[in-house]
Amino acid sequence: MRFVFRGDAMRDHTIMSDAEIREHLKFGPRWFELGIIDEEGLGLTVRNFRASDDDNDEHWRYGAFMWFLKQHEDLTAEQCEGLFELGAEDPDWCMGQSMMLRVLERVECPAALRERAGEHPKTTKYWGPDATKRLASQMAEAEQREIEQSIEQARMKEVRQRFVSLLADLGFERKASASCGRVVDGNLWLVWIQQLQHEGVFRVAMSFIPANGGGRVVEFADRWTGGDSPAGRRFDFGIRGGDDVVERCLREIRDFVEVVAMPWFAGRAEAVKVT
Repeated sequence: MRFVFRGDAMRDHTIMSDAEIREHLKFGPRWFELGIIDEEGLGLTVRNFRASDDDNDEHWRYGAFMWFLKQHEDLTAEQCEGLFELGAEDPDWCMGQSMMLRVLERVECPAALRERAGEHPKTTKYWGPDATKRLASQMAEAEQREIEQSIEQARMKEVRQRFVSLLADLGFERKASASCGRVVDGNLWLVWIQQLQHEGVFRVAMSFIPANGGGRVVEFADRWTGGDSPAGRRFDFGIRGGDDVVERCLREIRDFVEVVAMPWFAGRAEAVKVT
């Protein structure tokens, strides 16, 4: 919301009486009837105003309004109607308009009120026929995103659940923190996957823990997922795409462990022997 600061000479708040400040702030009876403010709250606002250099009365009303919304997660239809009308009646056009729009944004806002908003001079620009079409399109897009996110989460869950059994025939078994491990000549080989949910992809990691108590070595598969992969093959652990994307992701993980991770573990083991 964009407020306009008045060019009037700034008054001295410290010499204003409580009654003068109350009149200036313009909290009418409806503000009290709707429960946005009470005498205690207004008294505090008066004291804050006196200590402030913000002379714009609409800022103080809007602050009280937004605090009320923050404290009420679910408005009744009657509250939505009352708050909308309060904004419509506010002497400051821009601030009143912002109040009305905040009410219309609420999920619980009645459809009938939104229809009225399409014809109201303060809100028709945002809730008229053209705006309603845009809103419907945005809502459809949001719904589609939710569906896609739900599908993506289900796919990621299936990959995580099948990850351990995926590597069983390579000699790996479940270890702590959902990792897979294999002990070879006393050395521990660990493989696990990290979920990069916002990117719709998994990250494969491997860790070599030598039997002699030497330092743990960790390597991530990032180098092998780009076009310049050392293996001559770009591995793809993403779960976005067609219906078979889960099976493809699991195959890619297994291939990576067999083609890259196991030789990497063997190389680390040889290095330990040499040292």
